[in-house]
Amino acid sequence: MDKNDLQQQFFKAIKAKLLPHQSMVDEMQELLNMSADSAYRRIRGEKPLSIDEAKLLCNAYHISMDQFFAEGRNQTLFQGKFLNKDTFDFGAYLQNIQGLLQHVDSLSDKKIYIDTKDVPPFHYYQFPHLAAFKCYVWMQFMLQYDEQNKILFDHDELILPLLDTGKKIAELYSRIPSVEIWNLESINSTLRQIKFYYECGIIKNKQTVDKLYDELSLLITHIQSQTQRGKKFLYGNANSEHDAAYTVFVNGVFLGDNTMMLETPTETTVFITHGVLNFMSTTDEKFTNHSKNTFNNIMRKSSLISGVNELDRSRFFNNMQQRIVQSKNFETLG
Repeated sequence: MDKNDLQQQFFKAIKAKLLPHQSMVDEMQELLNMSADSAYRRIRGEKPLSIDEAKLLCNAYHISMDQFFAEGRNQTLFQGKFLNKDTFDFGAYLQNIQGLLQHVDSLSDKKIYIDTKDVPPFHYYQFPHLAAFKCYVWMQFMLQYDEQNKILFDHDELILPLLDTGKKIAELYSRIPSVEIWNLESINSTLRQIKFYYECGIIKNKQTVDKLYDELSLLITHIQSQTQRGKKFLYGNANSEHDAAYTVFVNGVFLGDNTMMLETPTETTVFITHGVLNFMSTTDEKFTNHSKNTFNNIMRKSSLISGVNELDRSRFFNNMQQRIVQSKNFETLG
């Protein structure tokens, strides 16, 4: 790749980051403090970018030059950062997710693919007690929050600070067309967490446990209703449908890994979770093409249950509801 092709690829990557109403030339003029003619000459590759200009653009659009120099090498560039329990703010973490979904919602012809190992977290935020519990688990157990270690779980202490942002996250996700690949293990982690915290005496009383099981059951019922329609809508308000397509597959062979892929006409981004709440992303074409092929292969080996296949759809969700009832009855007997 010669230097002109490299610069063309660089600006192509920037263009993929712009919103529909943003002009490449206007952006260059403002960021690089130059005339429209100077911006055009760089965009067309007639004048090479200086190192300082390239650095400024990389920082502004979260692009690494490494991705252009790695051609032909067996490596993939990811972006992300590790969460630090000493500086981590869960409210800010949720706001970051909200900002990401707002950006996705602003794009045209977008679609999110999720290979679920657990229930996608976006769904929890329509059910406040369950959302508060999941946030408590993430903070107390996974992130080892010292201040959380000293208190029992009480949804009233967590629900208000998280409710507004969580509702916005759920509402934004309901507007984005998505494909989810589920399996029978998808609710197991939540069932185990409820059981664990009750047996450890961290959940205050049996009424709270019952409420968590009941909201998990409502969540699964809501997922089933959207799956039957093949469209997303908010819980308790079917009229809130945004005509966002909701495609659900069930795979009985492969356990998902919570990989998420965002596909738009100009760019594909793959998000990989690690360390429970950490995630990293890449737009590397080789990796995203491989991920597309993987998703397509899994979907071919799965059963489509959204909009069609009523028998398989009923069997799948009835199985999940039975697991919830069995777990709830076990706690009652215990």
